[in-house]
Amino acid sequence: MRYVPLVPFALSWILVAYLPVHAEIIYVNLEAAGTDSGMSCEDAHCELQTAIQRAHNGDEIWVAEATYLPTPSGERTISFSLREGIALYGGFAATEQSRDQRNPARHPSILSGNIGDPDSSLDNSYRIIESFDLPLPPRVDGFTVREAYNEREGVDGRGGGVYNVRT
Repeated sequence: MRYVPLVPFALSWILVAYLPVHAEIIYVNLEAAGTDSGMSCEDAHCELQTAIQRAHNGDEIWVAEATYLPTPSGERTISFSLREGIALYGGFAATEQSRDQRNPARHPSILSGNIGDPDSSLDNSYRIIESFDLPLPPRVDGFTVREAYNEREGVDGRGGGVYNVRT
């Protein structure tokens, strides 16, 4: 009787399970006036949170120049909670056809925690970006992250602008 090693076969299925089925570009532009579908620069999502919630492993989110807040509500515990294997790219003018055409220095995409009184940091977001226990880490590239204020104690006090746990 001949034995067939199952380890390489099983390992290949595990690797396939982590590959994206279809990678998609999702567009975000605070000033977009289209359908808010995220499918093009003209129809971009106006809120970055919407794009992150829609994104799946392998997707890219292209973010146009603007200042994006994790929440309009003023709730300090809300942050941009990243998902497994997604990539956020900032620095777009919303006219580019490829990622290589963006220029973050000329077209800054800012993730700001200044969700309350613009003259006080005491009511800013505790954290702006978070990710927890993601097997495939997300990528964040071309952003300025600023104006978080985390004065809490213990584990909750960790992180300010960015907080990653086992990612």
